[in-house]
Amino acid sequence: MNFNHSNFLIRTIIFALLSVCLIILGAGCEKDLDITTFSKDYESYVPELRIEAVFDPVHPENSIVRIDRSIAIDDTMVFNGLDDDGDWAPFSDLNGNGKWDAGEPLNDDLGEDGIEGQDEGFPGRDDGEGNGLPDQGEPNIDEYDEILPMIHDTTAQVLVTNIQEGSPSYGNTIVFEWVSRADSFQIFKYRGPGRRNADEEDPEVETVYYGAYRLAGQDTIRCGCEYELTILSEKFGLNITGTTITIPPVEFLTNSRLFPTVLDEDTLVFVYGANGGVAWQSDIRSSVYYIKMEKMETSDSLVLEYRHPAFPLEILTSVNSGIPVGYEPLFSDILPGLYKLTVSVMNENYGKYFYSDLPLKDPEKTNLRDQFGNSVIGVVGSIADNSIFIRVQ
Repeated sequence: MNFNHSNFLIRTIIFALLSVCLIILGAGCEKDLDITTFSKDYESYVPELRIEAVFDPVHPENSIVRIDRSIAIDDTMVFNGLDDDGDWAPFSDLNGNGKWDAGEPLNDDLGEDGIEGQDEGFPGRDDGEGNGLPDQGEPNIDEYDEILPMIHDTTAQVLVTNIQEGSPSYGNTIVFEWVSRADSFQIFKYRGPGRRNADEEDPEVETVYYGAYRLAGQDTIRCGCEYELTILSEKFGLNITGTTITIPPVEFLTNSRLFPTVLDEDTLVFVYGANGGVAWQSDIRSSVYYIKMEKMETSDSLVLEYRHPAFPLEILTSVNSGIPVGYEPLFSDILPGLYKLTVSVMNENYGKYFYSDLPLKDPEKTNLRDQFGNSVIGVVGSIADNSIFIRVQ
């Protein structure tokens, strides 16, 4: 998907750890602490479901529903300290003497701190370093592609019903089905001395796939409709529901007197070093944007320049009859070249969830409820993308 919201999935893994981490931070960081010291603080923790349903009316096939369980910090079934998928690499025994010697690449055999003992700031070897055995804390041990399959709920029923009266598909219920490789995210690994591929200037990029629920059949998600999400989780004994309204993508203001630009077919043209920017307007129900700027290296190659959240500007919105307006300035460090600017707009539900300091189960943050009326961690919301090309010359 153009908007990469997989970081929310990653945060599911550490949700259960937050209260414990706060305790540790409060105690100070002057020495290593055994997590079992705090066992009484989390021994009664009960795993919960975390749900993130994101509908995309522009590209309905990208709509996704993730259902995962939170985990306790001492869950040894998930964090088992083993190389479950066989991608851990021991040290390279170059002289064949059966033990690690100085100068031999350690690869993943870095010990419990995951850092080579000879790296700057770490003058000594730690437990497990160079022992030829996988140890907890080392690379490729308890990694995402090992953990994620253990936290997915793959057995739920996921139904989405159009409750927008007057819509051509009013009352239609769409089925979402489980897909084991529904989406992915990337991890950039920068390797130091003694590691595999240490001579490469570019980091090693690992693509991690995760499971989720996707549209089944030929049904579609429509723009401007209200949908009710229903999740029946037999495993947790819950019937979870929530509603949201899908909103359209932003409309770029290429002919506005407030934001004069030169338009060459479908490309905005700017002079290098001059002040300028790109403006757009969005649905009245929008609250948060996500900006991604990419440079076109070749006709089929895009390189990420930057990305960040953004919000409607109150002053510009007020002179636009209350219709939300966003603006992305082009700074002087944007070098000449062809760029692609993508603006993802979130509806109110997803924007509030994405950009809020409220607790995850706060009823103002999550719009999901179970059959008992209790708040459920997560959200059902919508997001839509629109892109425009920019030439700086």
